[in-house]
Amino acid sequence: MVGEYMQRDFLFEIQGKLVKAFSSKEFLEKTNLEENDIIPFIRNNAFIEELSILYENTEFTCLEILNFCKLLLINIFINEPSEGWLPYAYKYTLNKSFPHQHPHIEHEYETPVIVFLTFLRIIMNETEKINKDSEGNPSLYLEFLTDS
Repeated sequence: MVGEYMQRDFLFEIQGKLVKAFSSKEFLEKTNLEENDIIPFIRNNAFIEELSILYENTEFTCLEILNFCKLLLINIFINEPSEGWLPYAYKYTLNKSFPHQHPHIEHEYETPVIVFLTFLRIIMNETEKINKDSEGNPSLYLEFLTDS
């Protein structure tokens, strides 16, 4: 996906975007987390190594990104919803999009899902940019809606 000479810069660019997202006032207020809950993990050399492993594949899944998040942020993903993280993230997204049609979600899992969806959005958006430049498969692109 990314040439070797570009890969390191690309990974550091993603790292910077994640640091910016997870240290934003809006994110911290929404999740009741502190910068020290996530930022040290993202700035760690092991993070870049794991991100590099993730990007060795030309295509990856939401489950792989979830596992990547869980591996690095085990202190945030302590308890898992009974249906699993991906089905819960789906229900959470439906609830936020259509609250009158999907009113019930367990709020105790909201913070980990917001963390996961933030990771997913940034990683997928950056991957899409690279794939578009290299004429990747456009059927894999996701358009993320934001609160703003």
